[in-house]
Amino acid sequence: MKRTKILTGCLLTALLAVGVGRNPAAVRAIVTRPMITLAATTSDTPASSAEFALEIEGDPHPLSAPIDVAVDRQGHLYMVDCKHNRIQKFDRHGQFLTMWGRRGAGDGEFQFTFGLYESECLGSIAVDGEGNVYVAEPVNARIQKFDSEGNFLAKWEGEGHEDGQFIVPISVAVDREDNVYVLDRNRDDVQKFDGQGRFLSKWKANTLACYGELAVDSQGHVYTTGWDCSRVQKFDREGNRVAEWGPGPGDGHFAGPWGVAVDGQDNVYIADERRQHIQKFDSEGNFMAKWGTLGTGDGQFRAPCGLAVNGAGDVYVADFANDRVQKLQQQ
Repeated sequence: MKRTKILTGCLLTALLAVGVGRNPAAVRAIVTRPMITLAATTSDTPASSAEFALEIEGDPHPLSAPIDVAVDRQGHLYMVDCKHNRIQKFDRHGQFLTMWGRRGAGDGEFQFTFGLYESECLGSIAVDGEGNVYVAEPVNARIQKFDSEGNFLAKWEGEGHEDGQFIVPISVAVDREDNVYVLDRNRDDVQKFDGQGRFLSKWKANTLACYGELAVDSQGHVYTTGWDCSRVQKFDREGNRVAEWGPGPGDGHFAGPWGVAVDGQDNVYIADERRQHIQKFDSEGNFMAKWGTLGTGDGQFRAPCGLAVNGAGDVYVADFANDRVQKLQQQ
């Protein structure tokens, strides 16, 4: 069974986090409030700040453990609503548009939950330039492709170590040419496909036994995170590792990096799920800023997982254990 191959990812740390309780009945679908500045926390780094702008908890369908988020060129948001085994779509203002999916292994179905009582979660989402949506399912060992309204288009599956096959595909990303990248934890590789699912290339990811995600910048560089390896890696277009940022205290280091995203200037954003903050780096890996603390308030997080950045540089954070997605506007 596939689920025996998957250890606990973002969810376990969320459950073990400091118990700052949250009333599940108090569902606030969309919340806008006076701006709160989340400044870089060290004085010897370049000035950078972000302001809380929006909270989305799902109305009329409350989110439960959102583990990843993606944004298209029109600003629409797509979220992996993990414990409901579905995808939800919102407009740029956080208004609900549509949703699709249910638990299962058929076309248009998902199995993001697994483990005892189906209480653990893994899943990833990405959007290409045409608005097509790609969803990685580690439990079902496949990638599904949908149009922007959630209509099923195709799937890539087949368990194994051959080219184009998967074992535990934990993350999916799309570059500016609409090539699709899949990070497979148990194969320990990144595979590259065209938008039709044709295999193009692969390389060793050096992430065996490390959970995390991947993102691609405008130059084709691929960034991968390793949650239980506490590091971020950067690869060139040919799959050569050109940089690595590792564990440790202080700015620019990690305890549990999970989500990763790249903006239009190729700045890199990392969600450190164990330290409850977001770090920002330039394309060379130089630390620029960090935002967030543990909590349930605006700009606070409990297990921040997936990240996305829109064309304006706004950062969306899948605030997993708070059952919400937050939007931060950079200043």
